[in-house]
Amino acid sequence: MRKLISLGTLATASCLTLLAVPAYASDGPVLKIENFIGTVEIVTGDYNKISITDADGANFSRSGNGLELNDDVSIRSYQCRYKKAGSSKEMPMVGKGKWSWTKGGKNYRNISEYPLVKITAPANTHLEIDKSIIFGAVGNIGSAHLHIGSCGDMVFGDVNGDLDLSISGSGDITLGSAGVSEISVSGAGDLIAGNLASADISVSGSGDLTLGNIAGFADIGSSGAGDVEIGNIGGGLNIHSSGASDLEVESVTGGYLSIRVSGSSDVTIAGGSVDTLFIKASGASDVTYNGSSVDAEARANGASDIYIHNPSGNLRTSDSGAADVNIR
Repeated sequence: MRKLISLGTLATASCLTLLAVPAYASDGPVLKIENFIGTVEIVTGDYNKISITDADGANFSRSGNGLELNDDVSIRSYQCRYKKAGSSKEMPMVGKGKWSWTKGGKNYRNISEYPLVKITAPANTHLEIDKSIIFGAVGNIGSAHLHIGSCGDMVFGDVNGDLDLSISGSGDITLGSAGVSEISVSGAGDLIAGNLASADISVSGSGDLTLGNIAGFADIGSSGAGDVEIGNIGGGLNIHSSGASDLEVESVTGGYLSIRVSGSSDVTIAGGSVDTLFIKASGASDVTYNGSSVDAEARANGASDIYIHNPSGNLRTSDSGAADVNIR
């Protein structure tokens, strides 16, 4: 029993030291977008300052070497609907109130009727987005603090520094690689991203995540029905999963792998190699780890199933009810 407690405690305590708080580029200018509805095209490169090449009627102001785009629009009651245009394209409609699919909503306008703002900025720009409904594209940037609420659809290049990203409502984001990342996805928002330096991830609602490789440590909290797919994780992994979420990882290497699942969550890790493996599954959860470990502990109860390979060192297992721990 002491062995079981010590390895579980080790996994929990270690994640506190491995997680880093995102720090943003201090040497670059700041571009802030707030209280805005419309389309934004940000081209980055060898520019010496942030410039708006076409404001299209939107309000902006400068502060030092930074720039703020702010139309003073409260998006609290705004929603997005999609209206078919032609045989396949769907045009975003943004507005308030009730929507009729046959007649449209009288308070809804095509996104093309809102401002289209074109911006050029240095590649080391720190981008902040909050309280806005935005469609558009952004090039490579230095770092980012993004809160995508309500709805919207944006494509980003690489975030060369750190990333703090929150998606709520039905906002969808596609981005390239990023540094130390703190990611929260809730509602029906989806995220597709490339490789990350390390990641602290929270998924709730029906939001889905598809990520590339994570070089360092990853901490994942998942609830609701959101699905998570990740490539290789190179610095260890800590998972807390509940609800009906599904989580798939290609491989995990590092000091430890800790998995705690409940409800009807399923976790599948195709391979890897860790020193310490700790799994606790309850409810109707299934956990499969096809990699290797030195020391392993597996606890299953309820109707949960755990599948692991026999470790090279110590093994402790326990199961109760209709639960099973299966050693391959």
